[in-house]
Amino acid sequence: LTASSFVDPIAYWGDVLELTNTNLSKIFAEASADPFPVLRQVMANQTGYANTISTALVTTVQDITTYFSSDAVGNFKSAITQATDLLAQGDLIGAYGKISGSITVLGAAASPMLPLLAIPYQIVQNAANILKALSKQGAEIGIISKVAFGLLGAAQLAGRSVVDTAQTIVDAAETGDPISIASAIVNSPAHLTDAWLNGPITVLPNGQVVRGAGFLKLGSYQYGLNWSPISALI
Repeated sequence: LTASSFVDPIAYWGDVLELTNTNLSKIFAEASADPFPVLRQVMANQTGYANTISTALVTTVQDITTYFSSDAVGNFKSAITQATDLLAQGDLIGAYGKISGSITVLGAAASPMLPLLAIPYQIVQNAANILKALSKQGAEIGIISKVAFGLLGAAQLAGRSVVDTAQTIVDAAETGDPISIASAIVNSPAHLTDAWLNGPITVLPNGQVVRGAGFLKLGSYQYGLNWSPISALI
């Protein structure tokens, strides 16, 4: 038995904290690149609606003012004058035609208000988009499922790290290696923290060493859990 089988817990904790700090820095950088996207989009939507309403009201007021104040053919003054003259001549149909045509012009003057009818549809569509993003659509996993699977996976990782430590103790006991047993027990908190936050270490058949999806690990993974809770949320 040699001291080489004992892992220095201080150095182990240093490595865990360093990797945790690296992952936190990546999360901060990722979030800072696109801060508060939902709130920003809500504000952009409200600004868009306000611009639509303002433009519609201003244009409509201008067009209706012109309709009542201008002497152009088809506008109110011209239509009333022409209809009155036709009525004096006994031409009821002609007078009706002038009034009817003027009403059509008035409707055209009010037509800039029509875009306002699209706003309720846009609000409903935005709500539908939110629900779609949160839910599962066919083969596409929604945000809620990703976060839920991430939390489940994080719990599984914590359980696996405990089992790993127990297995190390059992194996060391079978070979009569008390130093390895002591090392496994002393370093179990760091091992649990590292696996849960940064992802468990897995050695692939080809010898490649990869990290699974720990709680603070960004990105998707080919091996094991596909999403961490942080990845799903960001």
